[in-house]
Amino acid sequence: MVNIKDIDRFFDQYCSSSEPLLLALSGGPDSLFLFFYLLRFRERSNVPFYVAHVDHGWREESRLEAEALRQLADSHEVSFFLKTLDPTTLKGNLESACREERYAFFAALSTQHHCQCVVTGHHRDDRAETILKQLFEGAHWSSWSTLKAKSLLYGVQVLRPLMNFSKSEIEKMVCAFPFSPFIDKTNQDCRHLRARMRQTIFPWLNEMFGKEVQNNLIELANESEELSTFFHERLKGVLDKQVVGPWGIYLDLRNSLPTVLVEIKYLLRLFCKQHGFYLSRQSFTTAAIALQEGKPLQKFMLGNRMIAIDRKSLFLLEEFSDEESCSIALKEGSQQLGSWNVETVEVDVSETKQIGTWREGWTGRLVCFLPHGNYQLEVGQLSPALNLVKVKKEWNQAKVPSFLYPRFPLVKKDGEICHEFLSGQGNHFLRAGEKCLMIKLAFKGPIRDRGPKERDKRQQGPKGPKKSPL
Repeated sequence: MVNIKDIDRFFDQYCSSSEPLLLALSGGPDSLFLFFYLLRFRERSNVPFYVAHVDHGWREESRLEAEALRQLADSHEVSFFLKTLDPTTLKGNLESACREERYAFFAALSTQHHCQCVVTGHHRDDRAETILKQLFEGAHWSSWSTLKAKSLLYGVQVLRPLMNFSKSEIEKMVCAFPFSPFIDKTNQDCRHLRARMRQTIFPWLNEMFGKEVQNNLIELANESEELSTFFHERLKGVLDKQVVGPWGIYLDLRNSLPTVLVEIKYLLRLFCKQHGFYLSRQSFTTAAIALQEGKPLQKFMLGNRMIAIDRKSLFLLEEFSDEESCSIALKEGSQQLGSWNVETVEVDVSETKQIGTWREGWTGRLVCFLPHGNYQLEVGQLSPALNLVKVKKEWNQAKVPSFLYPRFPLVKKDGEICHEFLSGQGNHFLRAGEKCLMIKLAFKGPIRDRGPKERDKRQQGPKGPKKSPL
């Protein structure tokens, strides 16, 4: 039996603002129940809601159903938004493609109308189906806790207030409503996987095991969620140390890498998920072992993006291309060296500060101090004419990733390297009381900002509600 007070407590917990809600209304028993519940919620909380309906175009009667839902919404002064799909234009798996279209539609409406969340009618049976599907498809255990009561999709908060109730419990409640739910025959068409699960697979499993396996699957998902939460809390502080630079993301794990392989793998999964990078299960294991053992450069490609692991440092490189080789004679004032802006000024030696390494330079800002003299600044592929044995030894000691060699400039004098920015080493000396040159370099490429965009000015929802039958 659906307990309305349980749903009241759910919305009181998750909907504390006065911004409108967006209900995904299919016209089935589950979303129809939520429509009438939200009328009641609007009465007691003064929080408005809108309705979004997607006509998938699968059935001839779907157009008439969409119009009936529009009239239902209009009769209760609820704003109604419709998206009509053409199945013939969708590519790949039809169910997945429609789902992508639905949530993209909900996300766009939610942003446009400043809704605090999208409310869907997913219930307990839906969750059991999803878990079983993921198990059979070999999904990682952390994804078994999908279809949570609250989650984030397409940057929009999604609420599922019916997750503790079965479909049969919801259908009993809807029988008393003044609007009959639609029966979508495609939900019973065994050409679709979900229909096969409902009509065939679950009944067979329940018969074979002599009990309802759905409950055990949901318990498994709950335990998966507890374990995921545990790892999230343990690893959040580690992921917060990511550094954004012109070439992508850098995470120094030398002092914070977990010791147990399963936790390293989970950290790597969180990092990849955060940045939309996908690895196979085998690649995850290989990458995690490389991190654990502190192996030198290991590369994993996805299109023109690359994850690199180098001696307990983790990198996500965006559209990584080689720096074109070039050089300039250093002089006071502003100059250009490939992708670097160069500024050279005279300062007192007393104003000099300690020079950093590539770790500080990852943000695209470099500085060094040199005695007066004639210098050459160059970047790109290293010249075979240079004596690189000593400098490469210093780079190796400083754990410099080899992919950075051609991307950080070198300072030369009389054909020899007198300063390099990767390890911060140089063979020059500054004397107190003298003047010296301060060379500041700034990478002119974009520094990627992954922060959320600000929302526009808030808008008011519709007024003048009718009462709910609940």
